[in-house]
Amino acid sequence: MTTTRTILNTTRETRRKRYIARYPAIALGLDTESDADCLLIVPISGAPSEAELLFPEKTIYVNRDGDASTTIYVNIAGVAVALPLSGGAGSFAGLTATGPVEFDVARTTAGAGLDIDLTINSASASASALDLTAVQLTTARTSGAVNGLKAATTSLAGDLNSVVYADIRCAAPTDGGGTVVHAAVVVEAGHDVALDLSACATGEADIVVGDNLAVALQIREASNNIMQVATTNSAELITWGYPFAFGATVNIIADPGTGQAIPVTRSGVCMITTTGSGQTNTLAVPTFVGQTLTLVMDVDGGGDRVITVASAFNQAGNTTITLNDAGDTVHLIGARIAGALRWRLVSNDGATLG
Repeated sequence: MTTTRTILNTTRETRRKRYIARYPAIALGLDTESDADCLLIVPISGAPSEAELLFPEKTIYVNRDGDASTTIYVNIAGVAVALPLSGGAGSFAGLTATGPVEFDVARTTAGAGLDIDLTINSASASASALDLTAVQLTTARTSGAVNGLKAATTSLAGDLNSVVYADIRCAAPTDGGGTVVHAAVVVEAGHDVALDLSACATGEADIVVGDNLAVALQIREASNNIMQVATTNSAELITWGYPFAFGATVNIIADPGTGQAIPVTRSGVCMITTTGSGQTNTLAVPTFVGQTLTLVMDVDGGGDRVITVASAFNQAGNTTITLNDAGDTVHLIGARIAGALRWRLVSNDGATLG
């Protein structure tokens, strides 16, 4: 077995030396007398023949026919894989891959691993610098995901919190001075979901806006503002351009029952039901300016409900509200007085204030 292998190697080495003598090759390597650490770049006519494929994975063949187009052949495991070029050096006329295409680039300076520059000379033709399509073929899928584009970054434990790793970053466009609209992302019709954040864990589905901006976020239809967020320091504001409606129950604050505090985390209507005499509640100061709270006796079960407020809610200095009968209603609004949040009485229909 050893003798046979030696003969084969000797024959191959002899053919290799004859090949180098026959073709004007550029040898790149440490040792051109053997295959070790040697790369050959060989000009040829047409595609490499079987006899010319002597050095698996170590020879690049360049078509020297002299036409406007040039083809580079790479020897991969004894098979010549063609890379057609045209229109100048490094310009691909077409490339079809039957397997994965990988780019491994190592950088120590600023730059891109893959840089695509597209120039367009047309007044109406649509063009894309990168067009990606994932097509499911005949087999119906039962699980997994299909992505037209998937991107991810990897950070290090020692990175500073001021460093942002962006899986996708939309760089600032170059405005040529026309009246076009520069959109970072455009979602065309036909999707079931425009943005799916359902896989995000708690605290991950954040939308972060800039600080101290008159318009930090805006939702609009054409030029009509639907909602606008201002983050101007000490003047933060959310402005609604259209009327909006709450759901059927979202503005109802449940009756906590006697002896409990009425929640003040949001605006709403608290409908009270009494089941006997001597029933009470407490009411803390409002959570924010403009918060509203309506207290209504819904069902009179034979007694009153006395609500003690944390601070005076009117100019008379009253701090208690007693709902005596069904229909008694008190409406309060949150305000800031002398720098402190306070409830202020807007209206009273039937309740006793004390």
